[in-house]
Amino acid sequence: MRRLRLFGPRGFMGIGVHLAQIKQALASYRGLFTAIEHFHDRVVSEVRHSIQTSLDNDINLFFGDVAFTSALKGVKIFWPVFEASRPPPDASEWLHRYDLLLSPSQWGRDCLIHEGLDPDRIKIVPEGVDPYRFHPFARMSQAKARPGADTNDDRPLHFLMMGKYETRKAYEQAFEAFDLAFGSSRDVCLLIKPEWISESRVMMAPACVELLQRFKHLSIRWVRGFLDETSLSALYARTDVFLFPSMGEGWGLPLIEALASGTPALCTHWSGQTEYLRGIEDLTWPVPFVLKQVHCEQWLADHQYSDGVIPQWAVPDVVGLAKQMQLIAGLSAEHRASAGLLASEHVRSRFSWQQSADKFLHALDHL
Repeated sequence: MRRLRLFGPRGFMGIGVHLAQIKQALASYRGLFTAIEHFHDRVVSEVRHSIQTSLDNDINLFFGDVAFTSALKGVKIFWPVFEASRPPPDASEWLHRYDLLLSPSQWGRDCLIHEGLDPDRIKIVPEGVDPYRFHPFARMSQAKARPGADTNDDRPLHFLMMGKYETRKAYEQAFEAFDLAFGSSRDVCLLIKPEWISESRVMMAPACVELLQRFKHLSIRWVRGFLDETSLSALYARTDVFLFPSMGEGWGLPLIEALASGTPALCTHWSGQTEYLRGIEDLTWPVPFVLKQVHCEQWLADHQYSDGVIPQWAVPDVVGLAKQMQLIAGLSAEHRASAGLLASEHVRSRFSWQQSADKFLHALDHL
């Protein structure tokens, strides 16, 4: 038996969730590993200890690209996640540092192959969702307990948009579309959860505060503060429509959580989330978009391509998005709920973290 050593951040967002959940799923297999260890790849003392105790038969799994791989013994596997039509500029070097790459989606694998990486050393291992934490049954119970729920006559229709505020998440386009679709009407409400959340604090981006001020005439409510998984699950359960117009995602964790919860989704059918949207195209409502070169200055500063070829994002068409918002708002609650339930069954049955662990173990056979 061998040790499995995981390198990446701790936390309850994004990659931190990815690492923690796959670690838990792999730990459920008895007799496969002598130990499963986790090292924070940005904490010097932990990195130093991992190097000092490294063994030839270790399996090292990385959730971020790091510079110290050559100091480690054993097999080295990288699980990259990226959100544009090209991987980061140094992707061409990855196969010099890692024995195997894992892509969470066919879309991501195709991007890597298009960049010239060896397809024989890139395996698809999707991320997942916790099907017991995020499920439709709480939603169904709420609907039965609330008189008039089938007509929504007694409450506004609630859209929910979630994701750390940045250009890529398309908050500005979403607000513009919401304005076109509903104006200052109070019959429809947009809930947003845009804060930057870390292990130590929750903060709002100044640009988001300015955007909210610009659209203060709209019925937009900010869901404030840290939400644990129980609170997050409850939020999905009481939401009528999940709005996810993101221009690009490596996986799209909020979207798959919302879908697993049975929440009807208006979402972008492009990038990493296509892995689990495939097969439920008729059960979700697509965000109209146009592929354009990335236009975010900060993102381009962080991703400097020496060949000058700028990758693309799926930029929402504001007018088309407004029409989709009106369309889904005009449907009966029963119609939306039926689509949400069927989409939940698809996602929860095919994309659990346990299935991710199974696919990871099969990928090890290719080494």
